[in-house]
Amino acid sequence: MTHTSGYGRVFWLGVAVGTVLMGYGVVLLVHGPVQDWPTANARLVTPGFARRDAVNQFMVIMMLHDVVLLPLVFGFAAAVLPRIPPLWRAPLRFALIVSAAVLLVAAWGLAGQAIRVQPGNPYILPNHYPTSVAVLLTPVWLAAVGWGVVTQLKHRASTGRSTSGVGPVAPTPTG
Repeated sequence: MTHTSGYGRVFWLGVAVGTVLMGYGVVLLVHGPVQDWPTANARLVTPGFARRDAVNQFMVIMMLHDVVLLPLVFGFAAAVLPRIPPLWRAPLRFALIVSAAVLLVAAWGLAGQAIRVQPGNPYILPNHYPTSVAVLLTPVWLAAVGWGVVTQLKHRASTGRSTSGVGPVAPTPTG
């Protein structure tokens, strides 16, 4: 079987699996709030309200993604990436996009940690969100640095030149 679009079988398999998973997520979004709603609140909140509330929250998240996250990521990338060596751009993009998504999700916890939400009630925000975000983002940035170093070393080995563009790598003396 030939693929005229230039994408291989693995790509199209990933598209198929991703589409099925997104469809399942939409089903859970619509039906999950009704099935998971606590029975104690059944008289206070109707299933229709729970469904609308879940869809509204999903729409807010999508708007935050489109109005806040994407402009920040693209603006930062447009300002910074031209100054970065080409071999480091992909790892930096990866780390920036993941970091921006994590910070967007964690923004409410980070903001709540900075202000007194409900004094005397330690159960409102029990976690220390700055530490949690740092623990989550540390492996992301370590992976990006590792990716950049490996890419740079592979490039240096394949071209026999330094990646700075200054000149050839000095041969090592063999004894």
